[in-house]
Amino acid sequence: MTRARCYALAFMVGVCCLGQTQAFAQPGPAPQPGYGPGYPVPPTEAPPPMGTTPWYAPADDVEPSINTFGPQAKINSWFMRVEYLNWNIGSPGNVPLGAPVAGVPNYTKPFLIFAPNTQTAIAYGEVPTTDSMRLTDTSGLQLTTGFDLIDGGQIEVSAFMLGKKQTGFSTNYAQIPLFDPAQILFHQFGIGTGTPGSQGQVPVVAATSTLANGQLSNHLFLYNQSFAATYISQLWGGEANYLIDDYASDTLQFLPLIGARYINLTEHLNQIGVFADQFNPGSITNTAIQSMTMNNLWGGQIGFRAQVVTKYIEFGATPKLMVLGNTAVSGVDTQNFRFAGDTPTSASDVTTKFTFGGELNGFVNLNITPTFTVRGGYTLMWINQVTRPNRDIIYNDNGNSSPIGIGQQFVFHDIFINGFNFGCELRF
Repeated sequence: MTRARCYALAFMVGVCCLGQTQAFAQPGPAPQPGYGPGYPVPPTEAPPPMGTTPWYAPADDVEPSINTFGPQAKINSWFMRVEYLNWNIGSPGNVPLGAPVAGVPNYTKPFLIFAPNTQTAIAYGEVPTTDSMRLTDTSGLQLTTGFDLIDGGQIEVSAFMLGKKQTGFSTNYAQIPLFDPAQILFHQFGIGTGTPGSQGQVPVVAATSTLANGQLSNHLFLYNQSFAATYISQLWGGEANYLIDDYASDTLQFLPLIGARYINLTEHLNQIGVFADQFNPGSITNTAIQSMTMNNLWGGQIGFRAQVVTKYIEFGATPKLMVLGNTAVSGVDTQNFRFAGDTPTSASDVTTKFTFGGELNGFVNLNITPTFTVRGGYTLMWINQVTRPNRDIIYNDNGNSSPIGIGQQFVFHDIFINGFNFGCELRF
């Protein structure tokens, strides 16, 4: 083969190769086998469009589906309420800070005090009482949250706390002028009775009167310098209630309720008396008598809420009957009870007593917006059996040879608590 023929053959092969490459880059639709004359009609739907996305997808690209498993929502709406409290706790009452005195009908009024086993007047005094003590205008805070359930009914949880309230009195007897026993006897017994007295003047004092080995006596421990009694009280608690709304309408609503309740009333009474021995200058006795009680009231309650509900104003009342147990703690401590250096004493006890009580709460709500409400109300609470520190002291003297000079007891009585509530409420 000549050189010219070799060049011609190489050119032809090159052209054929270029033609095959161009046809591969732009292919036409591939023939479908089995279609055409004599074959079945092909399907009418078009094949899915080609794309760059692979037939599988990463887990993050999978469209989420509704999960039919797990807990479902039970709450339709809820609210939160904050209220300022101005409450009054029942006063301790007119309780003498001492035991009855033999031969003195009213030992809480000033009477003449004689030296032991004599008719010589040495002082003019009285046994103080808690009659002047008041536990009014006690500030506090109450928080309440509630939930409206989708299936019906409401749940409300509330907690409150009052600040510590202190009351009492203090008297400086060293600054009170002396009294003339003769004039006192003159006014008490008249002239010519022959009642023995003493000449001169005697100091005005406070006294702690005691029994003698548990028996009525005229034992008196005097304070000629000063006497102070301080009473401290604190109240707090909480409750949880379920309200049934099957009896509720759009405007007039009646909601029965059932719930649980806890109330804690803790109180202290501190007595401090100062005596200066006139026959031993510089000898001072500071006598301290301290009493404490704690009432842990726990149990259940039932009641209802009756209310009128409109767009802008709501008002109603919630009475409750409480059935409670009272796990009560009481303790009494003394220092220098009979003389300086006397052995300190301590007595305490715990008991559980079942009791009952009631509460009535009235309220008015002003709906400023659909989600914000201003609220005012009044609360009245009564509990049948509580113990208090001014009633739990046994004033007793077993003699200087015994370290026990005072004791503890449980005395239960009822108590009233009342006051105003002011606050606001947010609904969600």
